[in-house]
Amino acid sequence: MGKQLELLLFLLFLVGGCAQSRLLLDRNLLIPFEEFAEKSKFKPGSQAVSLAVIDERDRDRKELLGMAKTGARYKDTPLIVPGGVKQFVKDYYLKEMSERGFVFSDQSSTLIELVVKNLWVDELQEKFKGERAKCHVEIELYAKKGPTSFKARYWAKITSAGNLGDGTDHIAPTLASCLNLSIEKMAKDNKFTDFLN
Repeated sequence: MGKQLELLLFLLFLVGGCAQSRLLLDRNLLIPFEEFAEKSKFKPGSQAVSLAVIDERDRDRKELLGMAKTGARYKDTPLIVPGGVKQFVKDYYLKEMSERGFVFSDQSSTLIELVVKNLWVDELQEKFKGERAKCHVEIELYAKKGPTSFKARYWAKITSAGNLGDGTDHIAPTLASCLNLSIEKMAKDNKFTDFLN
């Protein structure tokens, strides 16, 4: 009986104490919290536009979206996405902007360039506040149509509400809320939409 108990305790230690070395973001969970889920329609011109993304974040962080806390000891664990952050951002903005009325074509002479200045999501554990996540997104947008150009910066910072659940569960919706809010700011920027018309 003593040996079985020792083995059981050892196995529990291994399962509970081992943290992952990296955490892969599940794109299916990228659903914004209800208060950040608004999807305003763009009023783009009739022409299609092409989209490019440049990641200007710190070189040491370019492959990461942020940090989660995993295992029984809440070890800081890098959060990654398949295909890399640059491709993730491009895919996300293409999808979300298309759903709001944009038409994209790689052949278009009207170019929108999104420069990622900041994109980071962290899991938070604070006394008396429960487990949460916080996100910061900052995108610089450059648009060029013929000889004219447009430049603007859109950003969002969000901290999720805390609860007794696992804070890692807050990461994807917090990130989605942050990204959605930055796109909402683009959609509601009359100077940007006027430039495209």
